[in-house]
Amino acid sequence: MIKITDHESISAIRDKNGVLTTKVYNWYKKDFIYVFKQRLNKNEEEIFDIYQEAFLELCNKIYTNKVSETSLTSSLKTYLYGIGKMIVMATNRKNQRVASLLTDVPDIEDDEPGLGIENEKIIQVAVNQMGEPCHTLLTLQYWEEKSGEEIATALNYKNVSTAKTQKYKCIQKLKKDLKDKIIYLN
Repeated sequence: MIKITDHESISAIRDKNGVLTTKVYNWYKKDFIYVFKQRLNKNEEEIFDIYQEAFLELCNKIYTNKVSETSLTSSLKTYLYGIGKMIVMATNRKNQRVASLLTDVPDIEDDEPGLGIENEKIIQVAVNQMGEPCHTLLTLQYWEEKSGEEIATALNYKNVSTAKTQKYKCIQKLKKDLKDKIIYLN
């Protein structure tokens, strides 16, 4: 199998050459999954999802000329790994924010594998069923990771303190709604 250069790979992706883009995709996939599986505590399917997202992001950067043959300062493979690393870090930040929402609900234990995921789904359903402004406020805070100022602006609040007060009220309402729905270890 003849491997094309990084410059040729970028050109193929930019030109939307399906055959060569598929070859580039497949060249990096096996190594990416192997390396990320060694570094992360995730199964192969989760890492494959990260790879797909990273490759799509790489293609988008090439389509928008944020990455070109002349601007690339590393190998294309290294750049792709960097995108994958950023995706993992962003996912971890999001999970930490959702975990902080879980800790706002008393006595939730996440030690059991999969239990935190089940509780997160329960919380997402509960938040989706909440009326306004709680639904929007909690979505902006915990899933879209907006700042207090951004939330205050989006919801036309007088200031950040007003947004914080409303968030507290929404959390209290959510705790009440979740009282009998959260899965506990005992």
